[in-house]
Amino acid sequence: MVMVKSKFSLIFLIVILISLFSISIIAADNQTSNETINTTSLEENLTTQKTTTPLIENSTQTNKNTSTKTPKIIVTKNQVKNTCLYYFTGTKCALCLETDTFIITLQKKYPDLKINQFEVYYNKTNRQLLQSYLDAYEIDLNKQGIPIVFLPTSYLLGPKAITQFLEGAVNSNTDASCPDLTTKEVIGILGKQKGPKNLIEILTFSMVTAGAFGNNITPGALAVLLVLLILFLGLKTRRRLIGTGITFTLAIYLVYLLAGIGLLSGVTAQTYYYFYKIVGWLAILIGLYILKERFLPGLKIIPEKIPEKLKKLLNKTIKVITYPAGAFIIGFIVALFQLSSTKGIYKILLELATEQTTKNAALPLLLFHNFIFILYLIVITLLIGYSIKRREAKKGKLDIPDGIEHKLKTNLKSLHFFISLIMFILGIIVVFFL
Repeated sequence: MVMVKSKFSLIFLIVILISLFSISIIAADNQTSNETINTTSLEENLTTQKTTTPLIENSTQTNKNTSTKTPKIIVTKNQVKNTCLYYFTGTKCALCLETDTFIITLQKKYPDLKINQFEVYYNKTNRQLLQSYLDAYEIDLNKQGIPIVFLPTSYLLGPKAITQFLEGAVNSNTDASCPDLTTKEVIGILGKQKGPKNLIEILTFSMVTAGAFGNNITPGALAVLLVLLILFLGLKTRRRLIGTGITFTLAIYLVYLLAGIGLLSGVTAQTYYYFYKIVGWLAILIGLYILKERFLPGLKIIPEKIPEKLKKLLNKTIKVITYPAGAFIIGFIVALFQLSSTKGIYKILLELATEQTTKNAALPLLLFHNFIFILYLIVITLLIGYSIKRREAKKGKLDIPDGIEHKLKTNLKSLHFFISLIMFILGIIVVFFL
């Protein structure tokens, strides 16, 4: 008896540890993404002569490749009020940290300067806008990247080009318009270093793993876990429990795969909210009832005499939904609700998987994310399934051997007790804290 309780205590502890581990990974990831660096003050003396610094690879470029002159940066009368520029950057772009700080400093120095900043790694609209300007300014494909600044008749690409030449370009600007997509002659200053223009080029498996663990602690993910635990309460053998749990989990994986290729979408935010709240309340009520049966078996809440038709309907319903086919349907349905709660890296991968230029690189990462995302359901299914005693019978059945039926009841009661306790705790979190 002590050994049985110890196994269930271990299951409960592992579930808690998985949740804490996920939270710690996401907290560390968020802390990294919010870090900034301090930069030293920049020299403001600009030369009027042609640049020969090795930091510049190509100091001239036109839309029609007709210009061969190196631009002179001349500091004239301050015309900052007439300058409008577009700055494209990316969260977690290492080379953008320096220019992000520089842009902030420049805005403080020139409050009237019109700076429009666009984040392209996590914003599809901004990413498409960047590509439109890269095409309009006819920047070679192998030289495209961020950080980049567009002015009406010029652009500066890379941290060195921006930090050394942008202020001079702003002071010498005479065009009051904002950058547009019309065909025109433009001058480009390109630094040797540039960051990738798309997040897919810097995504790592560790980043995807952290994002998947983060999605495991959303209200929707907790609600899905509660539904799975509720299904487990109607099962008595290891084979049925593991089969039901794996089928349920595969249905969720399939939904996320279909969503990744654009064939499915989640429900509205309002519907999603009601979904996880209802599941949370259901988990609390079922958990309370099983806990009551454990500690106050004499307390009657449900009438002893249930109408025969209702009893048959309930038994039939439980039988249907706990079979693999029924569990697959339940898993498919709840996953549609869960889609609305999935965020962060998954949303980015969804967008990248539907874009022609990035789908080949995004799909493997999306499949990996989905596997890590459902891994906790597989682990919990196997832990609970293998806590049921295995029968050493000729046909390999998973029931308890004849003659020790009482031990079977004790095993299942202890199992149901720990499942109901976890359900009750998670239900309270979902209903009152999320």
